[in-house]
Amino acid sequence: MKYKFFLSLVCIGLAFVGLWLGIRLLSPLFKPEKNGREIPAENTQELMKKRGETILREQYNRSLIVAYQKMLEQYPESLDLKKKLANAYLAAGEKEMAEKLLKEISEAEKKPSPR
Repeated sequence: MKYKFFLSLVCIGLAFVGLWLGIRLLSPLFKPEKNGREIPAENTQELMKKRGETILREQYNRSLIVAYQKMLEQYPESLDLKKKLANAYLAAGEKEMAEKLLKEISEAEKKPSPR
């Protein structure tokens, strides 16, 4: 009998933890506008869609950056990979990293190729 009571308390606790995590993860989708006004109900679905697309795009760009960085470790002289990484940095909003890489690419392209 005590075992069933304890098990039910654990299940209830886990349900609350799951609910809390769900709210924490989804709350960025429901933030009010920056000026503090309430968002009209008809715009909520459109706003959620746009924020969801933004989150997906950011995650995609981060994945691309990681993949290109790993490939550059294997082929550090590849200008094509560096160009793709620079584009991924720009898409992710990391302009400084993109500029650094683009300068590196332009310097490498100015050097005469060994024949």
